Amino acid sequence: MNEDPTTQRSKRATQSTIGRGLVIQGNLEETPLPETVQFLQSLRKTGQLALERQEPRQSAGISFVDGRIVHAFCPPLVGEECFYHLLTWRSGRYVFLPNAVAYERTITTETNTLLLDGLRRLDELLRCEQRLPPRPTILYRRRDPELLREAQLSFHQWRAWRRLDGKTTIGELLDRDPDLAPMLVELIAQGLASPDPDHRFLQEIVLATTVRGAAELDTDSRDVAARLLVASDGRRTLAEAIALIGCTPEEGIAAAEYLLALRLVQVVRGGTAAMLLV
Repeated sequence: MNEDPTTQRSKRATQSTIGRGLVIQGNLEETPLPETVQFLQSLRKTGQLALERQEPRQSAGISFVDGRIVHAFCPPLVGEECFYHLLTWRSGRYVFLPNAVAYERTITTETNTLLLDGLRRLDELLRCEQRLPPRPTILYRRRDPELLREAQLSFHQWRAWRRLDGKTTIGELLDRDPDLAPMLVELIAQGLASPDPDHRFLQEIVLATTVRGAAELDTDSRDVAARLLVASDGRRTLAEAIALIGCTPEEGIAAAEYLLALRLVQVVRGGTAAMLLV
């Protein structure tokens, strides 16, 4: 009887080790996690599937009892949400530790139901990714007060918008938190996120060193925040100060946020625009 390609791939990645008495092992590029889970379920295995990946660096585990998933962990996640997160891993390696004891039971859903729900969520993620720019793209916040007022973002959308730091790629964001995908799609549709940085608001803001900030001045420091503190003279715009100290706009924005939070500088012009810094 001919086996389908999925079954053949699972056996290439796992069964070849059984005959030699070794543990089941493989990598997720060759054998995606759903196939490995189904394989362990069919063998009614008891033990732990240990997983790790490099980008981002994470370790995780899925515990089985008689082929049924009873626990999943990937700190700080545990349980079903953790399992759904692990399904999004595109790379990494795994090894099955037979008879490893599951000290916790955080999953009571039947494994087939868990897989079906997880695959549905994975399909939704992939559909969102098709609507997003390529994974290596960096998204920037559109810091427009009028747009933000009109958008009336939810708390979760606001947090997603705040995570666009001008350094992290879409792929990195989704690897850390796949649930961001639909929010990123919405932010782009509303014009609040873009692959093209918009730093015009920096030209409206003028910062000045406070009395407390003056006590912290260090003209010899090479730290971006310290150099911005020196450049905040109450006359230069934030855009001019950033150009003067020779850092990127995103570095300057982060430094300005830091100085404002510590009250080492104060806003002397452009208060509405400055609200977008914090």
